[in-house]
Amino acid sequence: MEYLDLITNLALLVALCVISGFVDRRWPRNTWLGAGMQGFLFGMVVIIGMLRPLVLGPGLIFDGRTVMLSLCALFFGPRAIGIACLMALVCRASIGGAGIVMGFATIFSSSAIGLAAHYLIRPWDQTPSTGRLYSLGLIVHSVMVALMFTLPGEAAWATFKRLALPVILLYPLATILAGKILADALSTIQAAAIIRESEERYRLLYDASLDAVLLTAPDGKILSANPAACSLFGRAERELISIGREGIVDSTDPRLIPALEERQKTGKFHGELRFKRADGSTFDGEISSSFFHNRHGEIQNGMVIRDVSQRKKIEQDLIKEKNFNQTLVEHSPVFFVAIRPDGKTLMMNQSMLSALGYTRTEVIGADYIRTFVPESDRHNVEDVFYRLIRYSMPTINENYVLAKDGSRILVEWHGLNIVAENGDIDYSIGVGIDVTQRKTAEDALADSEALYRKLFEDHSAVKLLIDPDTGAIVDANHAAETFYGWPRQTLKRMKISQINTLSAEEIKKQIEAARLYGRNHFEFQHRRASGDIRDVEVFSSGISIKGKIYLHSIIHDITDRKAAQEKVGKLKDELERKVADRTAELEKTIAELEELNRVFVGRELKMAELKKRIEGLESQDA
Repeated sequence: MEYLDLITNLALLVALCVISGFVDRRWPRNTWLGAGMQGFLFGMVVIIGMLRPLVLGPGLIFDGRTVMLSLCALFFGPRAIGIACLMALVCRASIGGAGIVMGFATIFSSSAIGLAAHYLIRPWDQTPSTGRLYSLGLIVHSVMVALMFTLPGEAAWATFKRLALPVILLYPLATILAGKILADALSTIQAAAIIRESEERYRLLYDASLDAVLLTAPDGKILSANPAACSLFGRAERELISIGREGIVDSTDPRLIPALEERQKTGKFHGELRFKRADGSTFDGEISSSFFHNRHGEIQNGMVIRDVSQRKKIEQDLIKEKNFNQTLVEHSPVFFVAIRPDGKTLMMNQSMLSALGYTRTEVIGADYIRTFVPESDRHNVEDVFYRLIRYSMPTINENYVLAKDGSRILVEWHGLNIVAENGDIDYSIGVGIDVTQRKTAEDALADSEALYRKLFEDHSAVKLLIDPDTGAIVDANHAAETFYGWPRQTLKRMKISQINTLSAEEIKKQIEAARLYGRNHFEFQHRRASGDIRDVEVFSSGISIKGKIYLHSIIHDITDRKAAQEKVGKLKDELERKVADRTAELEKTIAELEELNRVFVGRELKMAELKKRIEGLESQDA
């Protein structure tokens, strides 16, 4: 009789579990409302079970509450079991009786064990197996049997003997049955969610795809088209459906018939065809097409179309750029050489081939270092290659390259690695410039600079190099340092106006005269570090340095010479004054003599005249 009553109670509760699936589909269990609804449902099922129990005595009842509470905790978690457990406690308290302590204890124990199983089994990740459901039922009801000894007096032992075996036999089986109903409902919900998610993903991919997607029948009828297809062909979906394949594919394309034959034969096709837009323009499209069976078993065709006209234009541009780069490399006067990591020559441009006297066939695959590098430079070049491969850093070096006839060319190399997608070095590129002539020019320049230093810095004459635009002293030799008393570095930070006593405006005029009119000789007064002023004679000439004209000035100290000249001038003036005085005296004496002579001559003439008159008188008297 006990078995039949227990089975009836458990069957009622198990049947009520079916309602949980409907609630779960309407209000998902992972929401507060869904969990609350499940808790309320299981609480009501437990109450119904407690209102139709197996009665052993006043207040001593047995029902399937432990099965329901443990499964509620297992499948729906703490929020649902909290509500169901509270409802069960209230109902059991209202019944009262000798079994109230055991009733409360079984409610708490089954809820706690089910909640522990919730976190251990994780039914939302994996549906509980029959074995796990049986183990849960066995543990819950083993604890329930043990709690029978909380009954007062002889009722504990009597109840144990009467119900322990039925509980251990039937309740775990009821747990399996009700658990499977709940698990199947959960699996159905999860499967439906997966299907919905899959459909949403498909719809998202279908609608958001940048490529045109068409669903067609084998005869070419278009069943649906995504927004990208409508945009690509310039037509609404209903237009595409109405015109079918013939309205979008260029029937004159010779690739169409072979494509249809291949798809018919293999069930799929991938290639390029020419398509038509609504405005009549055509474009090349890359198409992937394959047959599949829908859920009704009908054959349909999925087609993905991508406009590759822009890509083909880019490819053509890339080919042009590649050809341009190849032409640039081949005919550039700069040397280009590509070397594999094993040291073999992979490529050499025409300029380098011509300079070395080799043909392309002779250099491809040749050991670069042993073929083209003189033995004296090999160690340094090997070290450069090691650093280039080891550290993958750009390198710069100079070394001689051997020509076929044995002559040597000095080349400045710039090296870098070309790395493959997997990170390995594919090959190394060397870009070289023939610097043989430059090196010769640099050596000549170095000799010229050494000569300049010797003629300028070490010359005994005082020399300054002056910027005519600013008056800045660009350079000064050792003799200038000694003469002016300032260190050379100080002189090179000064301007000529700090030395020349003329005004800045007058100095500028003199510099302009030297630069524009070829005047090259000046006399100035220069100030020295000690403060004394020296008379100098300056010879300036323009020289070009890196395209700029500077004044190269040679300075001679003429202070002593000018002093001597002034002294000679004074002596000359004194002599001239004395000569003038003496001349004046002589002129006065001569004048006096001339006056005296005139007097004497007049007297002589008068005497001659008297004598003549006397002689005339004497002749008359005779």
